[in-house]
Amino acid sequence: MIKNQKEISFLTILSILMLCFYTCTLTNQPIQENLIDLHENDMNLRYSKGLNVEISGSIIENPIFINGTASGIAAQNWTWAEAQDWCSGSGTSNNPYIIENLLINGNNLSNCIEIHNSDKFIIIRDCTVLNSSLSESDPGAGIFLKNVSNSKLIDNECDYNAYGIFMEQCTFNNITGNSASFNRWAGFHLNLCENITISNNIANNNVGVVYESVGIYLNLCNFNEVYENTANYNTYGIRLSGLVSIWGSHNNTIRNNKVSYNDIGIYLYGDFGRSYDNNISGNIVSNNLEYGIRVSRSPQNIFCNNLVRDNDNIGISVWKESHNNTFTENIILNNNGVGLKIDYDCYWNLVYYNCFVGNAINAQDERTDNEWDNGVYGNYWDDYNGIDANDDNIGDNPYDVPPTGSSVDNFPLMTCPFSIPSVGGGFPIELIILIASISGGVVIVIAAILFIRIKRK
Repeated sequence: MIKNQKEISFLTILSILMLCFYTCTLTNQPIQENLIDLHENDMNLRYSKGLNVEISGSIIENPIFINGTASGIAAQNWTWAEAQDWCSGSGTSNNPYIIENLLINGNNLSNCIEIHNSDKFIIIRDCTVLNSSLSESDPGAGIFLKNVSNSKLIDNECDYNAYGIFMEQCTFNNITGNSASFNRWAGFHLNLCENITISNNIANNNVGVVYESVGIYLNLCNFNEVYENTANYNTYGIRLSGLVSIWGSHNNTIRNNKVSYNDIGIYLYGDFGRSYDNNISGNIVSNNLEYGIRVSRSPQNIFCNNLVRDNDNIGISVWKESHNNTFTENIILNNNGVGLKIDYDCYWNLVYYNCFVGNAINAQDERTDNEWDNGVYGNYWDDYNGIDANDDNIGDNPYDVPPTGSSVDNFPLMTCPFSIPSVGGGFPIELIILIASISGGVVIVIAAILFIRIKRK
């Protein structure tokens, strides 16, 4: 009896130690490649076989389709929707249509919730929508809205679809508090949309099996606001795209987002140079595999007050005919390649009042007609060796921006005007692995000592 009690005590202690070890390892964020490998089999299984899940408080419902302008017998318009158990309200601003607390599995056949041609006031909230169609010719979404205005999408789980939330030709909608993760193409995809607010959402781990994936994608979209979202572990965290001179993504505000562990954090792209007049400000862009921010064929944008740090290659890349952009009040910190690089075919860009600290190479400019000061203030460079004889915080000698030697900052700052975060961006993954390994060894040793003591008694 005593021996059995000792064995039970030993097993209990061993279980507690193993649980502590397991918890410690889970609290450390894995790098992107490990995370993708971790979920790839689970994603493929869910995509191919569908999901059999039950969520407490949710009502299981078949996919929903509503066309606000449909008429005739059996038309699935709002009159029809009002008669369904899952719809309440009357579609006015004071009494909006509400669709809530539903669990909808698209079974790889359709969109889960699909609404066309509506200007009614709509709220879709607290729904779980998943496993929409993955057809390459007609991929589905957890929530799909086309030509819809006055809708609010709030606190929905839109995971494991082709697209989490897809809007096309929509205006004056609000997307807030949703999760759109583990989707194959994009978490949030807007096409030809204006005056959409996307805030406080999560768009993580949208990992394209065949195609590139995006956390938040604005294609040919204008006058939208994207703020306080998290977009991690995607091909692109946040992407804006345009096609030709009359079709671009312009006058969008991308602010206060956290964008990390993607291939490219924030990407402005426009064929023939037309993602323009966008404001990219207050974002934390870190630990991305290739570029923190990349600007391609995109003129006249403002990049202000961003923290661009610990990216594996280039912090900010200005590329392919990107002209007249302004970069100011950014902290460009500890990037493993170049802090800010301007390509040979990009001109008239203005770079001033930024802090360059701890980068392998702080900056490169392959032209001579970009400006690295505004005539009063330049930038802070941690490798500037000049003097400031009159103590006005402006260096007395120019700072040469490589590689041509013809680009100069004429008014380099002697100190950074902003508080610089600690260099390093957290614990390196190698250190995390080492600590986890040592912890595991300690658990095994303690378990062995306890086992020997019990046996001796």
